[in-house]
Amino acid sequence: MRFYQAGLERLDGAWAGKSSPGTEFLDPHHPYASDLDLFGVSSLFELLNTAQTQSGRATLAAWRGRGIYKATVAYRAGLAAGRGYGLLEVDASDDSRPILERLGFVPVTTTTPFVWSPATTGAG
Repeated sequence: MRFYQAGLERLDGAWAGKSSPGTEFLDPHHPYASDLDLFGVSSLFELLNTAQTQSGRATLAAWRGRGIYKATVAYRAGLAAGRGYGLLEVDASDDSRPILERLGFVPVTTTTPFVWSPATTGAG
């Protein structure tokens, strides 16, 4: 039951601080791993982690840096090309830029993300 509850919490955005943060896998020598929030409270690891054992958590951490993102983008680009699309847009952070450029993507612009919340909006 807890497994499914945790899944619902992830969907609702109420997952941070309720699972293993994976801090034992943080490489202190990696130049920007801490900036990317790969491990720690509210990290990508905590969001994705559904492992119930230390061995499972170690397996998830070991897949980091193994080319899954590159393979996924390349696969999806191939699907788009196979369906006749001549352009493919990816909205990604600067961290993904080297990978996307190696796949043939060309940066064309940048975006500025905005967040709106009714609780912070004045009545005016």
